[in-house]
Amino acid sequence: GEYKIAYALGDSVNWDIQTLVGSNLGPYGTGASPNIAVSPQGVAHIVYRGGTYGNYHIHHAWNDSLGGSNWSYEIMMSGNANDFSCALVIEAGGDLHLAISGNDGWGFPGRVYYFYQPEGQGWQPFELASLSYSAVVPSIDVDEYGSPHIVWMEISGNMYTGNIFYSHKEAGGSWQVSSVIGGDYFFPSFKVDQQGFGHIGCHTGGNTGIYDIYHIRSGESLTSLKEYSYCNKGFSSYYLSGNYPNPFNYYTYITYYIPTTAMVSLKVYNTLGEEVAVLVNKFQPAGNHHTKWDASEIVSGIYFYRLQVGAFTQTKKCLILK
Repeated sequence: GEYKIAYALGDSVNWDIQTLVGSNLGPYGTGASPNIAVSPQGVAHIVYRGGTYGNYHIHHAWNDSLGGSNWSYEIMMSGNANDFSCALVIEAGGDLHLAISGNDGWGFPGRVYYFYQPEGQGWQPFELASLSYSAVVPSIDVDEYGSPHIVWMEISGNMYTGNIFYSHKEAGGSWQVSSVIGGDYFFPSFKVDQQGFGHIGCHTGGNTGIYDIYHIRSGESLTSLKEYSYCNKGFSSYYLSGNYPNPFNYYTYITYYIPTTAMVSLKVYNTLGEEVAVLVNKFQPAGNHHTKWDASEIVSGIYFYRLQVGAFTQTKKCLILK
């Protein structure tokens, strides 16, 4: 028979099922392993292994609205000759984060690549998230600042080692890899909670024959925004952090602390002193706050963001590189 991806929308009683006629899964479609995420507008994004043996890649399908039947398709080309598995997550603002794993042939090392698509824009150049490690079967999530976090299994030749690793981006934008747990742990599923702690669900038994489900929680917050450590230091006065990332291409995050409820103004200026963006202009309660600056339509250069709360004013510099 012919293999296709299906999509269902409904409640606990009634389901509307669609067949994605444009999906191409080849003769071994049971290995497609579709993964779905839904945007804040209700648009469904489905990623899956498509194509045929020797030419497998991750395909991306999405509809035009909540429950819409008009589907678009694209093929995601990574640095691997063939790709087999993937994981997708969508931010509250609509940005897409995708992890893809594959290799250059049977027995070759596996690699995990990271893809990012800002809301309303095209995909940015992919990045090698697993560095020199041999990695497969990624699971991805993002923290509240939009930073990606990926866990994956290690593979040696064609055998899973039972070791789970973690990839994340440092403040400078480079990927770092660390070991989570090893010996007999397989097929991790990963989430970051609201406090920034990572949670992994996986199973054992591949090496020992002792089959169990495990939950692993990070010992500290995974957020890569180390500049925000002041949030736990009990500041009693105003504070404006350095933005992250910096330099940046399309977006960055700015965090600040105010000790009392007040009218807050956070604006961005160019080197001529001209206002280019208003990020915050409203009353806010005392405490820590953060905001995202979408600079996708701003040209490269040096800019200054200024926090003004009553008589307090502080300005810091940032750099856009495109």
